[in-house]
Amino acid sequence: MRVTEGADLNAAIQVEWSETNGIPLLNVNPSSLDFGVLVSNVTSNSDLTLSNSGGGTLVINSITVSDSWLSTSQSGLTVTVAVDTTGLTDGNYSGSVTINSNGGNQVIPVSFTFSTTTSVSVQFTCNNGNTYWGQSVYVVGSINELENWTVSALDNNIHKLTPSPYPTWSGTIDLPPNTNIDWKCVKRDEQYPNSGIKWQSGSNNNFTTPASGNTSVSASF
Repeated sequence: MRVTEGADLNAAIQVEWSETNGIPLLNVNPSSLDFGVLVSNVTSNSDLTLSNSGGGTLVINSITVSDSWLSTSQSGLTVTVAVDTTGLTDGNYSGSVTINSNGGNQVIPVSFTFSTTTSVSVQFTCNNGNTYWGQSVYVVGSINELENWTVSALDNNIHKLTPSPYPTWSGTIDLPPNTNIDWKCVKRDEQYPNSGIKWQSGSNNNFTTPASGNTSVSASF
């Protein structure tokens, strides 16, 4: 720090500090990677961001992986981690990426679930579904399998529920696994798809399908 002769000593003094001889410290964000549920013959990528939370200059010496289904590529301080599911069998997988540097080493856990399941069974139940003759209760929702909220497109053989017993309606629909879904019960005329439409009131129902197997959800008019 240097004060110039004649300077106002009551003025704010700006201090510049350069830590050129400090010790680097490797920091990695995030500290782990979970790829969720993956299916056959896909490659899924996720990035790690490296930074120096110490002093000096951080130098990355090497990046290694624990398993053949793991690979990495580096661009500056970004490391892209790739998981390739080709040739894998159903199950839970865990591995790691090790980053070696002059600021220490970091081991990043990597995990995912591999499943060849293409659909899961969901039992829908809609309560208090009072209808007139020719009107039925259907399930509509936010994904293609539930016609993306288009009531007139609902199929009588897929989306229409069955009284069990009336006025409770239920039915099973196959949906993709590990998918977040908004849905509602809706009444509609069976023969005239744009007639007799009455929505379940309130906000959307929401759930996430499991990775495999089946589940059940319900709502009420």
